[in-house]
Amino acid sequence: MKSSVGLHHLLNLDTTEILLVDWFPLPERSRKVELDFGRKIGLINMGVAFQHIVFFSHFASARTPTNAATQTQDLVRSSCEHASYPNVCIRTLSSYTGPAKTPKDLAQAAVKVSLSRAKRVSNYLAQVSEAKDLKISKRQRGALSDCVEQISESVEELRQTLSELKHLRVETFRWQMSNAETWVSAALTYEDTCLDGFQGVDGNKLKSDVKRKIRNVGKVTSNALYMINRLDESRDKTFIINEKI
Repeated sequence: MKSSVGLHHLLNLDTTEILLVDWFPLPERSRKVELDFGRKIGLINMGVAFQHIVFFSHFASARTPTNAATQTQDLVRSSCEHASYPNVCIRTLSSYTGPAKTPKDLAQAAVKVSLSRAKRVSNYLAQVSEAKDLKISKRQRGALSDCVEQISESVEELRQTLSELKHLRVETFRWQMSNAETWVSAALTYEDTCLDGFQGVDGNKLKSDVKRKIRNVGKVTSNALYMINRLDESRDKTFIINEKI
């Protein structure tokens, strides 16, 4: 018995009716239309499902912070709690873009912050000292010239420190940490000496600017020394010994 179902009638059927039509033998062309229609329904369902997956994945990622970011912030806060300048420590290390998962990472980050600021101040002092129209006393100019040299030395000490921290080895760890502590302490001494050079010098805007900038560098350098000392005290901990350094 042959079915008399026409093409125009088949296109108006829902999926349930199409399944019922399967009980009757259809002409080959009608069966092809049925299969094409079924494929379209399947593709539509797949598309809707994919959109739901994309939407909820995006929604979840937008609302849930990554565990790594949360752990980094917790490490920064706990590590900065007893730093020389805790608020400065938290602010500078929280905004640091590099990875910070261990005390070693934080020590490197703290030195990088100190080095970056020291270099900026060094460039500023060099530009000011070379200004031909600068109207300052002979004593001020002498203090400024000394400060240029001292901050330049501070930059070199911090650069050596960062290089040492990047190449730590388990077998030479204590010796390397001693070097790092010595160099950062020297950097702090140079910065303090720069400030001392302006004591007793007549005050003006230049003196105020230099002292403010040097004090800011001194704060982050002092925090860097604290982070290095903290790393040194952690030398016997498993994550330091087993870490690939």
